[in-house]
Amino acid sequence: MSPPNRSKQKQTLWMYVPILAMVLLVVVFTSLILKMDNSPLAIRWQQQPPPKDLSTLYDSYIMDDDGGGGELYNSHNDFHYNEVDDDMINSNGPFFDQYCQMEHPEEWMNPSDDWKSRTPYFLLIGAKKAGTTTLYTWLRHHPQIVGGIKKELLYFLPNQFDRYSEDGGKVQVSKVRQDLYRNEFPVDTTPTRHNLHAIALEATPGYALFSTLSRIPIFCSLPWVKLLMTVRDPIDRCYSNYNFYVDFQVKNRNKKKNQGLKSSQPMNRNGTVSLLWKGQHLSFEDVVELDLADLQKAGVIQNDISFEQFAGSPEEQEAWTKYQEMETAMDIRCMGRSLYVLQLLEWQRGLRELGRDPHSELLVVRNEDMKHDAQSVYEEILWWLELPPQELEVVPDKMVTTYRSPPMRPETRQRLEEFVEPYNQRLYRLLGWDETKRWNSKVVKES
Repeated sequence: MSPPNRSKQKQTLWMYVPILAMVLLVVVFTSLILKMDNSPLAIRWQQQPPPKDLSTLYDSYIMDDDGGGGELYNSHNDFHYNEVDDDMINSNGPFFDQYCQMEHPEEWMNPSDDWKSRTPYFLLIGAKKAGTTTLYTWLRHHPQIVGGIKKELLYFLPNQFDRYSEDGGKVQVSKVRQDLYRNEFPVDTTPTRHNLHAIALEATPGYALFSTLSRIPIFCSLPWVKLLMTVRDPIDRCYSNYNFYVDFQVKNRNKKKNQGLKSSQPMNRNGTVSLLWKGQHLSFEDVVELDLADLQKAGVIQNDISFEQFAGSPEEQEAWTKYQEMETAMDIRCMGRSLYVLQLLEWQRGLRELGRDPHSELLVVRNEDMKHDAQSVYEEILWWLELPPQELEVVPDKMVTTYRSPPMRPETRQRLEEFVEPYNQRLYRLLGWDETKRWNSKVVKES
């Protein structure tokens, strides 16, 4: 037997050295990349990599590897997941059967064309005068978030959506998908054309108020959509809402003056301006009284039953829907827009009707936190959207408001705080907010 050729064996071993070196290099490089970002988002992406294209991003919260029910991430509990109810989410579910009409119902969740990839993945639904313009600006600066041709498309507001419903009241989903966003989200500016990881946003603050009338067309048309809402001290928001309309009238008056036209809105003696309505000058207190009367007329405010008995009842839900449907004395709805808990309860109810988890699909942020810790709020939203973190470069200077009307009377604020406090307490319980999040707490007032 001839002795083994050791020289040949060494040559064979050396052939494997480059392969082993490449494997080792890949392992080391991957470890370094993962350690570059120790944020929760990086940890989460290590567990579940980002989708390869936009369609999987939309469907990732619904489908698992076998095509069955998947899991939802709950942003309020670290790495806590909730199962999707397949019986509720499919096109034969009770929500679809009651509210939606399609020629091909099997395409409700997964349209066969590219419509789904160029419509909103999430909506900024309000609240009005709670920082939506600032937040929209922040989000649009992220490289993986795109918007329509303007911030507020208004398309899911009740008066806009009437023509998309059949005689029986069901939403004509196919017609909406073909017509509604054809011009507002044009194909050449869609996420899939430029960035497969991008998602689309629409921001219309009025959606929050019309929580019953808008959520049905929204969920029929976009059953996968996530919801983002900003809230603000209810009294400050109401006062700012009033001043928004005053400022609008002042600008219109100045425009007429510059055009040589006569204006019917003179200033008050102290240089302030009141809201002009049907030839009358209405103070902030006047506008509040009109809206409180409308809330009482709709049955939202009850005198014959205690607040505790009425809160959360079907009768309250019915009254809130009636308030949305009625023609109010003024469309400002100053106090109604500040009753956040009644709005959120309806949006949460709609998500549950779809078999989705409200805690993971609806995120609420405070206007006050946006002012005091903008970066943290921005990171929280990006985390919720499963997008890469980014340094916020936009200065929140748009959140500074100059009021033209007379200052709010102290007795007015005290009365309104007493009115909204029971609703605020329900809101805190609904969202699980501690003392630092409560508008009447010393921590908030002193911050």
